Amino acid sequence: MIESSFGYANHELRFASTRPKHLSCNRRSIKLTWSIPAYSPTYFCALAHPEYRAAPGALPNIATPPPRPLNSPHDRHHQPRLRHRPPPLAPGRWTTHAAQAWRNPGGGLWGGYALGLCVRVLEVEPEAAGEALSMTLTYAAGLPAGDLDVRTRRLRQGGSIGVWEVELRPQSQDDVGVHGMVTLARRPATPPFAFAAMPQAPAPEDLPSPDHPGGALHFGASAFERRTLDGFPPKPGGDSRSLAWVRPRHGMWDKALLAMVTDNSAPRVMYALDRVMTTTLSLTVYLHAQADDLTALADDFILIECEGRVGGGGASDERSSYWSRDGRLLATSEQLAWYRQRPPTSPE
Repeated sequence: MIESSFGYANHELRFASTRPKHLSCNRRSIKLTWSIPAYSPTYFCALAHPEYRAAPGALPNIATPPPRPLNSPHDRHHQPRLRHRPPPLAPGRWTTHAAQAWRNPGGGLWGGYALGLCVRVLEVEPEAAGEALSMTLTYAAGLPAGDLDVRTRRLRQGGSIGVWEVELRPQSQDDVGVHGMVTLARRPATPPFAFAAMPQAPAPEDLPSPDHPGGALHFGASAFERRTLDGFPPKPGGDSRSLAWVRPRHGMWDKALLAMVTDNSAPRVMYALDRVMTTTLSLTVYLHAQADDLTALADDFILIECEGRVGGGGASDERSSYWSRDGRLLATSEQLAWYRQRPPTSPE
């Protein structure tokens, strides 16, 4: 068995695996220790609560925070991190605690949380190789805040491409809440090309900072700062296209945060109808940027271009593009949402 211990911000993180990776030795037990520096891209997207402690023998845990007051003095410096703990007898089984701060107004967890979690768990899956290239998540049912079970299964792992299945469900329940198919890749050096062009937009420094009067930041707002001229909620009109600059509130861009931000825009049905209830059915993300590209971005703003095309019969679509400030296309996404329109309120 290999036991790894990660030291970070006075917390110790442990992970044990019966499947050594890139290591050969004659002894059956080896202990490795790393120190993760500040602003490391190896953290999970959520904030780790400082009072959280690993319990001996527990499953690997990706810790998330309780709500924090707005404009905390540690807002930009309180670093998230990933906890590892010994897995159960069966491989591909993990657990995490999703805090109430990641709940949508409707009650279930924000869809971006599941996107980030799928990337993070495969980053520590011993048999996975490469970085996340594409992913399709099906939101079969709303995930509640609290303890979650995460299951990973390798469908194929070749020399360059790996295909993995990830399932998220409430702890100790059989019904899957979110099902993900994730393609991992070792990216080769090939000649780049681009046909798409970044849209014109005001610089983020020229746009107002978001105003959150009191209380805690929740779901997407707790992970990202968003600057746009559009108000929220959107008002129905003849155009669904929107532009917004977004940057992470905590740490630097990486693959998990880039995946999360693809569920950061308002549903397009809100640009067509009022009094709507909506939820995501499926979301496909293509992560064009490589890990080095995101490292170069640090925590700078990226531009989100989002638009809807059609809706009817309870379903509406939307597509988005994600641009670096210098015009590189970092990611694209396609989303299908389910919606209903509430009846107008009767006057009393």
